[in-house]
Amino acid sequence: GKYSIELPANICPGKVDDPPIRFLKADPSKMSVDCPKVHSQCPQTFSCPWIQLSEDSKRLTTFITDDGRFCFARLPFGISSAPEYYQKRVRQALEGLPGVVNHTDDTLVWGSTIQEHDERLRAVLGRLAEKGYTLNKDKCVFAVTEVEFLGHRITTEGVLPDKKKIKAIVEMPPPSDVSKVRSFVGMRGGVTEGNSTIVSSDSSSYGLGAVLRQLGDDGNLHPVAYASRTLSQAERGYAQIEKEALAMVETDHKPLLAIMKTKNLDELSPRLLRFRMRMMRYSYDIFHTPGQDLVAADTLSRNPLPETGDTNFEADVEAQCKDELSVTDGLLMRGIRLVIPPKLRPEMLQRIHTGHLGITKCRSRAKEYVRWPRISAEIQEIVEKCTICIKFRRQEHEPLIPSEFPTRAWEKVAIDLFYLEGKTYLLMTDYYSRYPEIAKLESQTSDCVISHCKSIFARHGIPEEVRSDNGPQFEPLKTVAFKNFAQDYGFRHITSSPFFPQRNGFVEAMVKVVKAGMKKNVDTYKLLLEYRATPLANGFSPSELMMSRKIRTTLPTARSNLLSRLVPSEMLNSREEKRRIKQKQHYDQHHRVHEKVDFEPGEVVWVADKRKWGTVTSKAETPRSFWIDTPRGKYRRNSFHLLRAFRKEIPEDEYQPLDPDLVSSTQETLPTDSNNNMVVSPVPKSPYITRIGRAVKKPTILSL
Repeated sequence: GKYSIELPANICPGKVDDPPIRFLKADPSKMSVDCPKVHSQCPQTFSCPWIQLSEDSKRLTTFITDDGRFCFARLPFGISSAPEYYQKRVRQALEGLPGVVNHTDDTLVWGSTIQEHDERLRAVLGRLAEKGYTLNKDKCVFAVTEVEFLGHRITTEGVLPDKKKIKAIVEMPPPSDVSKVRSFVGMRGGVTEGNSTIVSSDSSSYGLGAVLRQLGDDGNLHPVAYASRTLSQAERGYAQIEKEALAMVETDHKPLLAIMKTKNLDELSPRLLRFRMRMMRYSYDIFHTPGQDLVAADTLSRNPLPETGDTNFEADVEAQCKDELSVTDGLLMRGIRLVIPPKLRPEMLQRIHTGHLGITKCRSRAKEYVRWPRISAEIQEIVEKCTICIKFRRQEHEPLIPSEFPTRAWEKVAIDLFYLEGKTYLLMTDYYSRYPEIAKLESQTSDCVISHCKSIFARHGIPEEVRSDNGPQFEPLKTVAFKNFAQDYGFRHITSSPFFPQRNGFVEAMVKVVKAGMKKNVDTYKLLLEYRATPLANGFSPSELMMSRKIRTTLPTARSNLLSRLVPSEMLNSREEKRRIKQKQHYDQHHRVHEKVDFEPGEVVWVADKRKWGTVTSKAETPRSFWIDTPRGKYRRNSFHLLRAFRKEIPEDEYQPLDPDLVSSTQETLPTDSNNNMVVSPVPKSPYITRIGRAVKKPTILSL
């Protein structure tokens, strides 16, 4: 079999005294007019089979397999000093040949003419074959005028920088202020003394920047490549020292020196430990440079490229799981789970969801047995589209929409009917002042309600907006009396969604307060008097907000306290805004709300209170209210009653037959009369079921 072996990069860290390769600075003024015209690039197959290891070095390459422990007898790659030994051997093999330069496994051959180039290429190929080197034919390039070599473009015009290496600085956003212009100018001319090859890096709160510089023949450091990128959303949450550790080796963050050099691994945080382990494959020194001298990296980190580059996620996933795949009895397995082919996945999804469990349960069940790409998303999709599960799905509350606070008293009012001790009452209250008006109704007709509304309007004026529920006295589809009344008096009438009293919650809360007070008090008018004079949560009483004065009650008070005075609007609006924010936070937290996506016309939904499928036709005038077309008619419902079906057509009702084992096998014998005719008892009438599911049982009256 084959083994994938990864050795620690820092073992055998021996040094090879070999001069490093250097390039001239890419300056057009210094390029020779007699530049090479023809180039060839000959990468070798990466191997060192003839470099034997000493006994001590062999033990350092020990690896463990299923068959035991083994070690390398000859130098493998993956060790930090291996490329240096390889570089030295290749350089010795090509020594003395003109027009050739080598770096590790890459060899460049050039010539001023095609004849000169061909002669040199034959000499190089012969020398490599003689020494036992093999070339990688897929990467070899012969007789071209331009070639990429060690981050440079070798052309007929000379040595030019690789466009990909300087992309970060070429595409850097233009400086937008004086500080950035100075930073950019300093970056262009920034050179410092140091080692032969230096990576200068820096991090800002939103980006990383780095520049690779190399010591030239003139004794100065010249930039070879630039890099920058924007931090991801997760990386922006890193601590600053962790951001600085993302970019190394020359840094302006001094605490990194100990972390990346001398500190023990067990003393590092998991993230910093991961960064340091990534660097262990390299032989490097890290040193501190003051921020004012780290011009280029600092500029790039503050002006990063907007994208981090494309990632091939499919290739990443394949690389992660390929070692887990195996074949057992002709079946593809990933670990202990069976990999399902595409044709069988729909059937397998139905089996996973046989018990109509939720998304989490179905995923847990599938995780034990089967596996395929996107299985989690497909399980979520089939559970969400299951027509049976939709019918029994819990109706989720949406975030509270606080009513807008009016600018003046009696601008917007709400009305509702309530019942107490066999009597019907009309309640009207103001959104601005919470000032209640109560009237006892002689009947529940629209005309009676309208008559009392006119009486209240005569005292306080006509409001601009009247809100109510969809009772038979107000619903436009059932009666036009209230609609005509609204047109005649010039106010806007808005009704809430049927069977959704929360939409008219302001007056519903007032009904609760008034009914509780009427049960406790014999004198209803005194109850209204006390309520209108009691301060609200905003510090002002309904009478103050309604009439700009306090009203006299049975409690003694000074005459000056009853004088008219305006309520400070800024203070009132501020207090009301805070109260509404607090109410919304409490409601959203208590009900664990979830924001729903608005339903679009033509979308199929399940109407929970009607237990019917329907199609959305349009939006109603109030928020989260929609018109639904069902086989039994057209309804208006709040989104609270609607469950998305995730399908384009109304599904047929799915009836599940009863399990025969659950049905009793004993049959009841029907009674017969004297002529052997069956006596059929009358079928008892089913009890009336309310909309909340409670069976109404009529009382049995004893006949005496």
